[in-house]
Amino acid sequence: MKNAIFPLTIAASLSLSSCLEEDSGPSQEDYDYLQDEHDSLKEELEKAYLELDDFDAKMEEFKAVEEKAKSADEKAKELEELQKVKEETEEEMRKLREEFEAYQKKYEAKVRKAGEGEEFATLEVGGRTLSSVVISSVSETAVKVRHADGFATLDSATAPNEWKERFFLRSEQEVEERARELAAFLNPPEEVEAVEGEQEKKVSSYQQRRQEREQQEEALKSLGGKVEKAIVSINGSSAQGSGFFAQDGITTYLYTSGHLLDSNGDLRIADLSGKEWKSFGELEVAEGTNIVRLAVTDPVENLLELRPSGDGLGSKTLVAAFGLQAGANGASKDDARLRGPRDGRYDVSGALKESVGGPLVTAEEEVIGLVTQDAAPRKDIWREDARHSRVIQYVARLDVPLTWKKIPLGQFLTATESLQRFDQVTKLIAAMGALEPSPEGLNLDARVGGGATVRTIFEDNKDLNVVMQVMKVEKDMAGSKMKISERDLNRRFRSFYETVMRGAENQALSEGDFSSYHQNEVAISLEARKAAVDSLRKAHSAVTE
Repeated sequence: MKNAIFPLTIAASLSLSSCLEEDSGPSQEDYDYLQDEHDSLKEELEKAYLELDDFDAKMEEFKAVEEKAKSADEKAKELEELQKVKEETEEEMRKLREEFEAYQKKYEAKVRKAGEGEEFATLEVGGRTLSSVVISSVSETAVKVRHADGFATLDSATAPNEWKERFFLRSEQEVEERARELAAFLNPPEEVEAVEGEQEKKVSSYQQRRQEREQQEEALKSLGGKVEKAIVSINGSSAQGSGFFAQDGITTYLYTSGHLLDSNGDLRIADLSGKEWKSFGELEVAEGTNIVRLAVTDPVENLLELRPSGDGLGSKTLVAAFGLQAGANGASKDDARLRGPRDGRYDVSGALKESVGGPLVTAEEEVIGLVTQDAAPRKDIWREDARHSRVIQYVARLDVPLTWKKIPLGQFLTATESLQRFDQVTKLIAAMGALEPSPEGLNLDARVGGGATVRTIFEDNKDLNVVMQVMKVEKDMAGSKMKISERDLNRRFRSFYETVMRGAENQALSEGDFSSYHQNEVAISLEARKAAVDSLRKAHSAVTE
């Protein structure tokens, strides 16, 4: 590149020679001018040499960058090819996974179907031995069995380990996680470029609480289908209300309020579809609260989930109470807000009259309580309407440990009737003890207990032989048909009193035959009987002296 400058130098030299030849005597001025021109050209030539050296260096850098660019293009093409192979491979993996899942699903269904109908003499479950066990159905989350004492549903937590592996049992959470993982694998989300400078908006605590409340409200609105199917109406001759199916451990129960079964004849228990439930096992009564549950001996398809025992939900939590009336097309739903737990109860806002016996459910579809009511306890046996004079409605908690006492259903249903028969005899004993036999009369108008007269009580028991004999004496004495000495009168009434006392001794009332639901009434009845017997013994002593 430097040789290309030489012609300029030669041309300049020739020009100078020709000038000297034409005029052999150039002036000093011309000479000086040409010399300056020569020096200037020489200086420019040196600069050109420097610029050419710099240009050569930049050319080398350019060639290096050009090689890198070419290499980058080649790698980009390779990456494009690899990305294409990657996408094709992922698509192939998704297809294979989809085919595998379909095969796995069919295989599991076949294994589960094959297990239905299998029989076992005994089965150990959670420390309990079930006998005459038959597998009725198997699903991904549970094995339903019939056994000698009823019906049970075994999930991944309660089923024997052999069944868990054999039937591929999974918990509800595992099923949901598996479904989410499969959906994410088969439908990967598209990548979205983040917007530079975009920041997550901060939410105040008030806004967060408001959002949570709105989410609860939306969740409660969607409640209904599953809950409705698990509720039954309880209709009888003296009360009506609701109940619901839920599982505690491995046993399925019908939960309801005790007063709906107490002395409520002609019971009809039916679900929303109209199916009637007539076969139940033993009744269990929760100590200290008005909750009862019946072991269900027939399979139940729809169950509600009980919230595990804990400290209880805080105030302002949104909940809903459900109830079902006989013949209704759908369950009633009362929205409410918790005011917090207290003494085994939940205080709630609003009246839940349509939901008595039904469940109190959270937005997460967990049952935390049962809507029930208590009548004002009676204070004596004399006022028949005392126990129904005032009714207190409340929500009994189910998310706390409860102590259950088993009692035959028939015994519970007839408990109040048994107490009424016992009290009727007690009133007769008290009436006999209030008599003051004398030749002038028996004092039948004397008041006993809560204001009833002896005459009224005798009228209620007029078919009893001892009452008929007493009234005959009274009638004969009043009509002057019988003149009797005080001694003979006392002898005769000693016999009457002894007859009544023997009858009282033959009528036993054991507190052990009653659940906690009736314990208050049992105590009142026993206390009244003791007072009546004491008065009768005093009357007997008075005619013995």
